[in-house]
Formats: sequence, C-alpha cells, structure tokens
Amino acid sequence: MKALGNKIVQIYVFAALLPLIVYLIPTLASKLFVSKGIMSFLSDIPYIGFLAVGFLGYRLNQTRILFSSGFLFISYLILQHIHTGELELDGLNNHSLIKMLAIGTPVAILVMFLQKETRLKDWRSLGRFALAMGPFFLFAILYRWLPETFESTVNFSIIQVPWLSIPQFALLSYLALLSGLYWISDQKIGLYVIAMMIAMFPCLTAYQISLMEGVEQRNMIANTIFAFSVVCGILVDAMFRMYWQRVYLDELTGIPNRRALDEYLYTLDGEYSIAMVDIDYFKKFNDAYGHDEGDNVLRLVAKTLYHEAKMRIYRYGGEEFCAVFEGVDSEDSYMFANKMRRLVHNKKFYIRSEEDEPVKRNLLSLHLSQKKPRYSAMKADDNPEEKEEAKKAAAKKAAKKKASKSNGLKVYEETTDDGGVEQFLRISVSIGLASPTPDYSNPFEVIKLADQALYKAKEQGRNCVVIANKPNPVASSRDQDSAS
Repeated sequence: MKALGNKIVQIYVFAALLPLIVYLIPTLASKLFVSKGIMSFLSDIPYIGFLAVGFLGYRLNQTRILFSSGFLFISYLILQHIHTGELELDGLNNHSLIKMLAIGTPVAILVMFLQKETRLKDWRSLGRFALAMGPFFLFAILYRWLPETFESTVNFSIIQVPWLSIPQFALLSYLALLSGLYWISDQKIGLYVIAMMIAMFPCLTAYQISLMEGVEQRNMIANTIFAFSVVCGILVDAMFRMYWQRVYLDELTGIPNRRALDEYLYTLDGEYSIAMVDIDYFKKFNDAYGHDEGDNVLRLVAKTLYHEAKMRIYRYGGEEFCAVFEGVDSEDSYMFANKMRRLVHNKKFYIRSEEDEPVKRNLLSLHLSQKKPRYSAMKADDNPEEKEEAKKAAAKKAAKKKASKSNGLKVYEETTDDGGVEQFLRISVSIGLASPTPDYSNPFEVIKLADQALYKAKEQGRNCVVIANKPNPVASSRDQDSAS
C-alpha cells in the first residue's frame, strides 16, 4: 500500500510538471501544434473536462470538486481570451489580471478543500464558495473605487528583486496554501491540491513573464492547454479515487471491505490460503466499555494486520476480518496467521477514562502506544466538591474493572512516572485457516471451511490458530505470549 502511494505521488508530480517542461522547451509547442485545427481541438479539452468533472461532482455530491471545476473553468476562459485579445475590462490590463489570478487561485483552492464535504444546498457550501471568491471580490472593489491601492496591492513586494518577474504576493499566497494543507481535515485530498498547484503555478507565473518579455503566443497557448488539461485530469482522478474509496474501503477502519474481497476472490488461482480472523470477547468488551471503545479495538486490529503484519486484509463484517495468503502453502500460511495473532496480542489497548478529552482518531492516529490516555492519580485538596468528584471517578474505575473481570476481560495496570495509573487490555484474536481441496476448490467454499475452523479455535479456548480438516502442525503458542 505504501509503495502504491509513493507511485501515485511520483505520477502526480511528473504530470504536474508537464506544463513547466512545455514552457522551458519551446520546440515542443511547435511540434505539438502543427496546425490551427489541432490547436483549436486541444484547447477545447479543458472546457469539456471541467464540465464533465463538475457534472460528476454534482451527481456524487462532491461540492468541493464541483466548485473547483467551475472556478478553474472560468480561469481558463479568462486566460484563453487574453490570448485572443478579446478580453477588455474597463482599462484593466492583462498584467494586473494575471497577478490577481496568481494571488487568488491558491487561496480559493485552499478554502474549497479546507473543510470536509457538505451538501450542495447547504449554507456552509455557499459560505465556502463565497469565502473562496473573497480575494477576487476584494480586488474588484479596490480596482473600481481605489485603483491606486489596487495597483500597490497586486504589485506588493517585501524585497526588491529586479530579476524576479513572479509577483511576490503570489509567492506568499502559495506559501499560505502549503501551510494550510496541514489543517485540511480530509488529508487524502492534500495530494490532489498540491498537484493542481504545481501545475498552475508555472502557468500563471509564465504568463506574467511572457507578457513582460514577449514570449511567442503559440508557446503560451500550449502551456495553458497543458496546465489546465493536467489539472482537469487530476480532478477526474480525484473523483474516481474518492468514489472507489467510498465503494471498496471500510469507513471505520480504512481497510478494504467485503465487496473488495468478493471481487478479489474471483481472481484467485493456484496455491492460496484464506484465514478468518475474529476478535475474542468483542461483544463483552462493547458491553463493558461502550461502542466507541469497541470501534477503537477494530481500528487497532485493522491497523496491526494491515500495516504491521503487511497482510492482504479485508473487513469481513462486525468483528471479523479475512486474510488472503496467495502463492504460499498451508504450513507457511499457518506461520503468517500465527504472526498476525501474536502481533495483535502483543499490543496494549489503553482504556480511555471518562475525564479524558475526546481525540480525533483515524487509522493513522490511534490512542494506543502513540498516545496513552490515563487515569491520573487524583489528589483532591480540601475542597469537598473535588473530593466527591474524585470518589465518583474512582467508583467508575472500580466498576469498569469489576465488569471486565466478570466478562473474562483481564485488565492490566502500569504506573507512570508522574504517579498516575494506566489501565490497558490485551486484545486477542482467534483464526481459522483453510486451503483449497479437491472437494472445496472455490474460494467462497474455502472461506466457509475457514469459518468452520474459526469456530473450532473458539472452542479450543480462543487466541489460537486452527487449520481446517487437519491437525495443526504446531501447537498453539498462546503460552509464549507476553502477559504484561
């Protein structure tokens, strides 16, 4: 998964740099646009692309994509009219217009993607769009009523650098975008935003340079078409990736779901094994600590199996997961399955107290070993109210501990450096493992065999691996696991 992510980043960076390559190598433009007919055809691609992306964004309720495609459509239209000389805005010269776009575009894109998705007919969506257009509204007001202030704003410079043709305000705007990416609530969208800005930056700054130095019009048209075609392609890819994630990824754990598993099973051939993994005492854990903590247990197991064990893991449903070992025999599969079991059991799941602040959790930031919420040692002063609160908190703690013991969940405690006490549990999983046989060659039948083996693992006391229809090659290593 990590290798795939790195490959996607490389593809995006290369695609985003294409407009800069076309600008730096002018001969490419003359070879690509050998006739006005080809140039006219290629120049229509971004228009068609942005309209298609906007329609998909509307149909799939992706307002961020919808607004971005509309904004970029208008920006491309403006730049194309600058080429033809058809754009006249009451004395506004092309230099100032390009500077406005260079300054306002990063801010607009950042605002559009800063918060998570909202419905189209929602005041938050309209507010987001109005805020994104804010810099352009401000420039329009300054240009109309305070032209001198407008010129000083778009030409603002911190340090006088004669050879720097790029507006320094635009550079500050891009720096604001990069710093703002840290606060984007939907982190998976950050890659698309960066790639779009890499493609747009050379285009907008190249316009400024070309207007000052008289670059051939054909080269600038090629640069514009390439830049906006790349941005359009990035938005299309973002749409399909978000749709794919919605269909094939489990929303709670972030790993592939059962639908992805079913489609993968149809491709299986040759030697393989399937393991059904079930979290032990999960229902009792939910009853004792609540569904929020139960969800965190599911995230812990998914994170451990998917990222640390590096297995092909799917969320099967409830507290069940499915692992597929392709190209290995049953003995090696047993070794991998037992590795999964040990990795999960060696994790400490820290119990969050009522007093702890709720924290935002996802697959990459769990309140496990990285963050250890704790029951702090309570030292109430002479205030009677504080003493009473301390007694109630201690009673809740004791009640949870008692409930855990009665449900078969053993709670461990460890003392911290500041005298507090941390409580944690050991989560265990039972695993049923099966491989194809002459009677059960279909992957879906093999899953049923693995499910039967899982029930046997439960009967044998849980926290073990059982292979379907044959004795285990190695006895359960439950006794070798750490207990603290």
